[in-house]
Amino acid sequence: AKRRGSKGKFEQAHRGTIFLDEIGEIPYQMQVALLRIIEERKVTPIGGTREVPLDIRIITATHRDLKDLLQKGKIREDLYYRLHVYPVKIPPLRKRIEDIPDLFRHYQQQHEWKAEFPPIFFKRLQEYHWPGNVRELFNTFERLRVLFPDGGLIDPSQYSAVLDGLDWKSGAPSEEDRLTFRERVQKQTMMEALQKTNGNVSEAAKLAGIPRSTFYKRLRKYNL
Repeated sequence: AKRRGSKGKFEQAHRGTIFLDEIGEIPYQMQVALLRIIEERKVTPIGGTREVPLDIRIITATHRDLKDLLQKGKIREDLYYRLHVYPVKIPPLRKRIEDIPDLFRHYQQQHEWKAEFPPIFFKRLQEYHWPGNVRELFNTFERLRVLFPDGGLIDPSQYSAVLDGLDWKSGAPSEEDRLTFRERVQKQTMMEALQKTNGNVSEAAKLAGIPRSTFYKRLRKYNL
């Protein structure tokens, strides 16, 4: 609101992208204001009278079911359809545990933390069900960084207490949850091939483009 104050977030995002997190939580009045910005592609800064044109891309995220909010009247229908143009559903962390090492490297880069952990560290992280998803994972990294701010090689005897403190007993992952994304795709492909060939393994292997010996191994692996 200051005459020479900094630009608002939308004005800063001109000719770029603005990310709005937890879009399902915004109050009604803010929904009205956001809808106006999307439709008119311009904004009037607080305390100002001049309209500023906007050329922006809007990306939103939420952990809520927007269709459910729409049915309950908690989100405007016109805003919903303005935002729901190209939905991308991100699976929970327990369904993409293969991402954990990359997420760790991303966290390290963000915080310039040069800690090294043995492979068993990541294996154990991938065995946990992560009910709090990436936020819980990063919270775990944060605790480790507080304990070992100087980084270096951290052995199991040093970090075990932190991992033991996770809620291992609550909501243990199913066998399906333990599969990586690639394994789930493999399993689904095999199931569809078996269904189309009425259970004929040789024909299903051909249809799926998988060597028969490999197909048999995966049958045992996925308990099909």
